[in-house]
Amino acid sequence: MRRGLWPDARAPRARRYFEQRVGWAITQTWHLVEKDVEDTLEAVGDRVLAEKGVPSAALKRRAEGMRAIAEVFQARARRRDRAHLSV
Repeated sequence: MRRGLWPDARAPRARRYFEQRVGWAITQTWHLVEKDVEDTLEAVGDRVLAEKGVPSAALKRRAEGMRAIAEVFQARARRRDRAHLSV
């Protein structure tokens, strides 16, 4: 009796191959999403910090706010990376 897509002898090897390819696809998709988010944030930052007619003090406060948000994200990324390294 046949189970799944492959005969029993080939199933473990085929499963590993499939899991590797799926892992690769997920990783590549994540990199694309990450790049898109970075590009969007850069474009928004450029617009927010160069808006015409806004007093320089307000632009400075915007920049400080963006820096604070960036520091939160960076700190979270460092904690995540340390957690992955300790596993």
